[in-house]
Amino acid sequence: MKASKNARRRARVLAVQALYQIDVTGVAPEQAIATALRMTAPEAPPDAEPAPPGEGIDVGYAEELVGAVCADRSRYDALIAGASANWRLDRIGRLDAQILRVGAAELARGTAPRPVVIDEAVEIAREYCGDEARAFVNGVLDGIARSLAAAASGEDPA
Repeated sequence: MKASKNARRRARVLAVQALYQIDVTGVAPEQAIATALRMTAPEAPPDAEPAPPGEGIDVGYAEELVGAVCADRSRYDALIAGASANWRLDRIGRLDAQILRVGAAELARGTAPRPVVIDEAVEIAREYCGDEARAFVNGVLDGIARSLAAAASGEDPA
């Protein structure tokens, strides 16, 4: 069964949250995902049964994204650095960097269409980092997408 658009969006947010935890605390990916799931579970009304953690989230997709970034972080960081003119990765905010890593992983792996990946990342950046981050995330991910497309076709990305 195909995951809904909202379930994928929430999976991307979950992946960003887990990667942020990993970056800040050094916890294992599985623990970071479990913690992020607990922290994002909707609060149930007093007379209702609490929803199970991860309901409405494509948790498997979040796990794939976190696993991909953790396994090949240097590749995604290189893609980000190459597409972010005049910005070193250590100058990019931690949360912005996680959004870019998730987007770079999706673009490189081809798990979602380019416009969807960029639009979702821009919306997550707007929601969690503010309006200023939108243009930056959009520009960097567009640069990564162009670079990946050029590499796939054997062209010079410049």
